[in-house]
Amino acid sequence: MPDRYESHLSFWCHRAAHAFRMAFDRQSAAWGLHWGEAVVLFKLSHYGPQSLAELSRRIGHSHPTVLAQVKNLEHAGYLTRSPHPEDRRVRVIALTALGDKMVSRFGRVADEINERVVTQLGLAESTHVIAGLRHLVEVLE
Repeated sequence: MPDRYESHLSFWCHRAAHAFRMAFDRQSAAWGLHWGEAVVLFKLSHYGPQSLAELSRRIGHSHPTVLAQVKNLEHAGYLTRSPHPEDRRVRVIALTALGDKMVSRFGRVADEINERVVTQLGLAESTHVIAGLRHLVEVLE
């Protein structure tokens, strides 16, 4: 019996996002990190050092969730937390050189997955899907 929500766009967006995360996790499993931690590293690489509040907002997850990921990544040597120069209550999260290397590795994995999907769908359909998803985000935000 089909799920009553299988005709909902939200169902398929969730399934597609989950499939991407699982494909990424399979390819990066040897490094002991998963998609959620990769996103933390990607955001730090793109936006530079930032507070937990900024990072959580950019990722769209709660402070406790992001803090747990940050602690794991700090323990592994991929990032550092240091006092904010103007506000002692805030810690600034930044990539280390090792974290930069991992961002490059994760980037290659993400590129490989994207290339595989574009090859299967074709460039025209991939472009159409991206345009549709962008519009969806605009409508919902």
